[in-house]
Amino acid sequence: MHGMRAPDFYLSSGEHVGEWAKARSVYVVRVLHDNSGTAHLLVSVDPPVEHEGRRYPQVVVASHFSGWSIWPPARYPFPIYVYAPKTATITDSESFDKSAFYLMAWCELYETLADAERVAAEQRGK
Repeated sequence: MHGMRAPDFYLSSGEHVGEWAKARSVYVVRVLHDNSGTAHLLVSVDPPVEHEGRRYPQVVVASHFSGWSIWPPARYPFPIYVYAPKTATITDSESFDKSAFYLMAWCELYETLADAERVAAEQRGK
């Protein structure tokens, strides 16, 4: 899927348990912009997200805080929203229309797998 390419960053959650208490490798597919010009990222996640009976190998991530640029992340951990498409697939569009997605989770991006694993392990222990 990603060949020898290293992950761009890692995803985990300091607030959620279950499916979100897993560290995931994240690979940027492309930058999407909404109608106000704010950048969002279409990313591949490994392992894919399992949510409400569906499997999501790709999701869209967006900065949790207005004014924080998601690409490249200015700091780690970087708080994000994770969105899934309402339809079966994500189109080849270069734009992000929030009405075509639903919010799945609040998570964070981490610079290292070790940091993402540590947070995931802390959540699993709760």
